[in-house]
Amino acid sequence: KERRFEQMSLNLVSSIKKIVLAFVVTMLIMINFITPISAKSIDKKAPVIKLTHSTITITKGSKFSAKKYLKSVKDNRDGNLKSKVKISGKVNIKKAGTYKVKYTVSDKAKNKAAKTLKVKVIEKSKAQRIVSAAKSKLGSPYRYGSNGPKSFDCSGFTQWVYKQVGKKLPRSSSSQKRGGKLVKLSKAKVGDVVWRSGHVGIYIGNGKVIHSPHSGDVVRYTT
Repeated sequence: KERRFEQMSLNLVSSIKKIVLAFVVTMLIMINFITPISAKSIDKKAPVIKLTHSTITITKGSKFSAKKYLKSVKDNRDGNLKSKVKISGKVNIKKAGTYKVKYTVSDKAKNKAAKTLKVKVIEKSKAQRIVSAAKSKLGSPYRYGSNGPKSFDCSGFTQWVYKQVGKKLPRSSSSQKRGGKLVKLSKAKVGDVVWRSGHVGIYIGNGKVIHSPHSGDVVRYTT
């Protein structure tokens, strides 16, 4: 009987070992199958931010909107994240200098992405300042003999505009003609005074002129 119990005990231990071994093998097989699947399910890819430019240059006083330069934001799983982008950094359009604007976004898996836009604010050229001064008086009424700042005749208008950039012009249209160098209209540059018999205006480029035409009219564009 003792031998029989001993044999039964040995058989039981052997059976338990086999069961444990089978369990371990099964678990290893399951781990080998499951682990790659789990690894694939982890999203480690950050969104992609695209800007229209990496660096831009604007003149002092120009309008600036950081959103304008955000082209697209796409994530491999969450799709379009453009509306989730946070924009930081300020651009002082009243002061020349170099500024940085930062665009950041995170997807649902908390992967972060960032892009930086460099903004250079430069001083306006004299020609640009002349055009800006001329545009500032659009709609002002014509008044014979007036040279601003609320109403103008044609030469009074050109004289006032040039005064804003520190340049002096004679008072009458004929004297303004004599005071400068005559060139063909096709060679006129932005900010030049353009003349025709008895009348002057400011050339702003692309064949356009701002002038104060005549009684009953206002400062406006012409071609």
